[in-house]
Parts: sequence; structure tokens; C-alpha cells
Amino acid sequence: MTTEPVNKDDIVRRLRLEYQYPQEDSARTLDALQSLFDSIMKGRASGHDLLRDAANLISKHLKLSEVGIGLRGHDKLYRFEVLVGEKPETELANMNLVFRPEDFEESKTYKGSSISRLTRAYFAEDNPYAPREEATYNRPMLLKGRRAALDQTIEGDYFITKICGPNNDLLGWIEVSGSTTQKLPDARTVKWMELVASILGLLIISGVVSSKR
Repeated sequence: MTTEPVNKDDIVRRLRLEYQYPQEDSARTLDALQSLFDSIMKGRASGHDLLRDAANLISKHLKLSEVGIGLRGHDKLYRFEVLVGEKPETELANMNLVFRPEDFEESKTYKGSSISRLTRAYFAEDNPYAPREEATYNRPMLLKGRRAALDQTIEGDYFITKICGPNNDLLGWIEVSGSTTQKLPDARTVKWMELVASILGLLIISGVVSSKR
């Protein structure tokens, strides 16, 4: 018996529906978020350390394998500031990437699907990478993997959540890929990422966090 291929549009519809009608919450993630607030309030970490703390919080408590946080630089272009969960060579390749504001919207190169106002999903089926970005894949041999279920993640999938300031000014972004459960981020995960993005936006506006690049 052959299994019908999973339709990417069905994944997007499921994510949007779950986003509008969330079903659960997590006390442990709330505790981790409170720890991040404590570090901010008590000044125990520098701006860049707070970015790494936020990336580690997302990775550990939302069960995501690779997490990156990028910011807008002084030249108005966007680059990764911290990455967790990447192999050294993949991290180096990602740190060398430079993005323009339009890369985070509808794009012929980075083909994505809007999940909410802040979050977009990019699926391997659309090959959502620019030419010469092959070195940024964490497991390139798995790029041709076949999706067997609506909630399964495969190599090449990733999600971005915008970090915005006043008037939707794009200050940076959170990018996640891979999962310790082999499942796509669900609506609960997306909402947590958006909450962390809002916190980071406040820190950027207040000058606590800024780009080092």
C-alpha cells in the first residue's frame, strides 16, 4: 500500500487553525521565561548574553534543535547574532549571511507561508533558500526527505518570527528549525516565540540589546 504524499497547504491550514484556537500551555516554559525576566531586571547579563539566553530558552523548552536570533545592523541589513544547536561549519556559514528587509516578506527566493502577523513557515518542498546557501544546511544529506505526516518536520523546513518595533519596524527575527520530537512547531510554540520576540523588541528599543555586527 502506498502512502499519499502530504500536501504542504494542508499543513499551513492546520497551523493557522491551531494558532487561532490554542489548546494548551506549559508551566515549565513560564518558569524559564520568568528566569529570563529576572536576568533582565537584575542586570545579570549583557545584551548579547540575553540574546543567547533567549535562544537557549526557545531551544530547550520548546524542543527545537536549531535556533538563531538576528538583528538589524547599522547598515540597515540583517545578520544572525547568535545561533544554538548548529554544527560549527553550519554556524559559520549562517553567520556570513546578509538579508534585506524584503527577504522577510513574500519573496521569490525565500518562499514562505504566513501563519500569523509575525510568523512565517518555510517548507522544504519549496526549496526556500538562496543559491549558494548549501553550506547552511545542518544535515544536507537529508534534504530530499519525504514528509509522512502533517506535523512531521524534515530537513529544509524552518520558521521565522519577526522582532518588531513601533509601526511594525523590523528590528530582527527569530529563526528555528529541526525538533527533538521530529514534529513541526505547533501553534503553542509559535505563540511562545512571538512572546519572546516581543520581549526582545522592547530590549532593542530601550537600548539594552543591539547588534554587534
